[in-house]
Amino acid sequence: MTDHSTQNIAVFGLGSMGYGMAQSLLRAGHQVHGFDLLPEAMARFQAEGGAPGTLADIAPHLDAVVAVVLNAEQTASVLFGDQGVVPRLKDGAVVVSCATVPPQFAIDAEAELLDWMDEQTVNGETHTGTVLANLEGGEDGLLSLMQWASPGRWEVWEGRAFLYIENAIGSEAEDIHELYTEATWERVLQRLHGISEDEYAERVVMDWMDRRKALGETLEEAEDPKIVPTFEAHTRAAKALVHTVNRAVNDDDLVMVIGREHLEAAKWGHGEWNLTTFLKSH
Repeated sequence: MTDHSTQNIAVFGLGSMGYGMAQSLLRAGHQVHGFDLLPEAMARFQAEGGAPGTLADIAPHLDAVVAVVLNAEQTASVLFGDQGVVPRLKDGAVVVSCATVPPQFAIDAEAELLDWMDEQTVNGETHTGTVLANLEGGEDGLLSLMQWASPGRWEVWEGRAFLYIENAIGSEAEDIHELYTEATWERVLQRLHGISEDEYAERVVMDWMDRRKALGETLEEAEDPKIVPTFEAHTRAAKALVHTVNRAVNDDDLVMVIGREHLEAAKWGHGEWNLTTFLKSH
């Protein structure tokens, strides 16, 4: 990609979500081709400014492909079918798939993409971040890629987060917002790195029991059938947090990015790993 301000993009699937994405790309100044099973959807999009052209003609010139189709079968057809777009793309083109697919499909799709990439001469200057950085709401795309490509994540109900984080940092959080600050997570990493999962899980569970007692709530399974499942859930979550921290600290190739469900993607991450900051640097 030589022109980083205007990209040549194809959006496959002009349903409610795909059409909105295609319109956003148009408003951002990109040349956008829209494809759909319904000819009227394609005609409507072209009437609103979408670029014309057959897939055979435009595919070799595309900088990016966005597949916003229904499922794994349709994704496979768009990308790798008899008329699939992937084999037609130029070196350095980016593919973004937005469909909900089974894990095995993602593995198979990655394998097919890697096989195709092995046959290409890749432009080392091309970076996925370049495409996302020039898109309105590119942070949302980056967050989706991160969630898909990440080796794992730790997530809990926000109400329970106080229990885990306060035990990790050794003090009470002033409010819910403190649970997400860079300073808080620096302390979490420092204090949990290297300790055993069992040790921390025991601390969490004992604190949970003390909190219930202070509220006058029972710990008897006969009186509350949720006691044992909750105990087990706290144990799993606590051990998972220690595992996540140790993996993030010990593996130089990994970075822990902190975020909050429903928080806009631009506010995920701290410092140089804030998603907006990261995209601007690329």
